[in-house]
Amino acid sequence: MASWSTRLFWIFVAIWSIWHFVSQWYAFTHPVEKQVYFGWLSWWQVNSIIWYFTAAIVFAVYLNKFWKPVKIREEMMKKKRAER
Repeated sequence: MASWSTRLFWIFVAIWSIWHFVSQWYAFTHPVEKQVYFGWLSWWQVNSIIWYFTAAIVFAVYLNKFWKPVKIREEMMKKKRAER
């Protein structure tokens, strides 16, 4: 059973993904004249940069929490030593 923090994390990711999809859809279906620009970037491009940068950090932190190949290898070596 997943912990509450894990559930909240995936709920947050789902809501943010939906919001990102809707904002991308809006950006591509509405005329460029109505969009707000940040220098040479439009608002949906800034949104994409923020989304992917944050998602990469969150994914790296999440992987680091649960995926530990060094620890797994050490456990396998301990099992092999115990079998001998």
